[in-house]
Amino acid sequence: MIRASQHRVVAVVGTGVVGRSWMRVFARAGLETRIWDLDPVRTDLAWDWYKSDQKRIRKQGGMRKAVARNERSNVIRCDDLAEALA
Repeated sequence: MIRASQHRVVAVVGTGVVGRSWMRVFARAGLETRIWDLDPVRTDLAWDWYKSDQKRIRKQGGMRKAVARNERSNVIRCDDLAEALA
């Protein structure tokens, strides 16, 4: 059983369509979500997509700005696989 006070961390390895979806699910659940891709450009693209998707959801009235900011703070872009898995 995981206690609310425990720090929970997940790593998303690969930031294609599926990885991006998991990134959103885990961040929304309040987990520290470390993302990494072999191609650093793809990691940056996933981050840009995530921010853009949150903006779209906010404009539709589905998310407050503070909630989006909090969720984004859960996502950490990692420079190497070891960092993501630490």
